[in-house]
Amino acid sequence: MDIIRFSLLKPVVITVGVLLILIFGFISLDRLPRQLTPNVIQPEISVNTTWPGASPKEIERDIIQEQELVLKNTPGLEEYESKSRDNRGSLTLTFTLGTDINK
Repeated sequence: MDIIRFSLLKPVVITVGVLLILIFGFISLDRLPRQLTPNVIQPEISVNTTWPGASPKEIERDIIQEQELVLKNTPGLEEYESKSRDNRGSLTLTFTLGTDINK
């Protein structure tokens, strides 16, 4: 007997077979180990400076701007961000993937 005739004569058997295949497929899919995106760590360096008694404006003008002038030409630098607060300032340098930050 051919497959078409069998499926027309026994639709319940075909439906149950398809449902069993789907159920076992979803169970197998749930148990498969998967990693959609790899863990990638972007190289980043943070330069922190403290100056007791200084205002954020003084830290920005005297320290952060000088550091930015020197460090913004670093090879592989993608982005830099600076923050000035009372008594301290920080400069965060983010590099492109694959950049050796030890250099």
